[in-house]
Amino acid sequence: MSNETFNALDALDRLAGLDTPVHRLDARVKLLAALAFIVAVISFDKYAVAPLAPFLLFPVLLAALGNIPMGTLLKRSLLALPIAVSLAAFNPWLDTQPLTLGTGWVLNAGWVSLGSVSLKAVLAASAAVLLVATTSFPGLCNALDRLGAPRAFTQQLCFLWRYAGVLSDEATRLRQARDQRAFSRGKGPRHAARLIGVLLQRALERAERIHAAMLCRGYRGSLPQRRQSALTWNDGAFLLAALAAIAACRLLPVTSALGALLLRGIA
Repeated sequence: MSNETFNALDALDRLAGLDTPVHRLDARVKLLAALAFIVAVISFDKYAVAPLAPFLLFPVLLAALGNIPMGTLLKRSLLALPIAVSLAAFNPWLDTQPLTLGTGWVLNAGWVSLGSVSLKAVLAASAAVLLVATTSFPGLCNALDRLGAPRAFTQQLCFLWRYAGVLSDEATRLRQARDQRAFSRGKGPRHAARLIGVLLQRALERAERIHAAMLCRGYRGSLPQRRQSALTWNDGAFLLAALAAIAACRLLPVTSALGALLLRGIA
């Protein structure tokens, strides 16, 4: 993990320390709502673009309520775009059948499916970004644990987050030491492989020291947690409202209805 990547994740985790109505919601409620949102988004067929438009309101509204900068949300969400484009890059050449849109335009079906995949990826990434930015990564691990996820899985995720910065700093020191001793000769795949090997060895040795220190302090397979909060009426109301809105956007022709209202207002 590069320093830039870790700093980006750390910035999202710092945003989780804000005090807003969204931040005060129970982590389990936000996690379930985000999962429902992602499932609803990816359940559309591969040619759906316009029906996905109403789902853009969810991340915008939650970001506004949670004081999450829109620039940060957009920047982090767009990181998923290259992956989505690479997966569907050949669709315009593999799926060449004509597709008539609701506006009467005729487009190559492959381009439509490429747009649908890209929009789905950005929407799903925005839900994940908001989840971390309003809950914190350790809070999400705790929510997964309380929802019944395997303890080994949640503990590994929590450790990965806690010590990603340590590994990033170690990699930075190794790279600086290489640059000061090898200069231009320290570049290339061969030297990079050696650097990765040394980094893995140091990471393993440090992990053993950390594990031994944790055992001396009473670690028995689970990290200590703060006092667990119970669900409140606000949590239940948010979850019901979120699920109802997601179901409405998924099952009802919201886009067609909004388009008809817009055309009627123009006429």
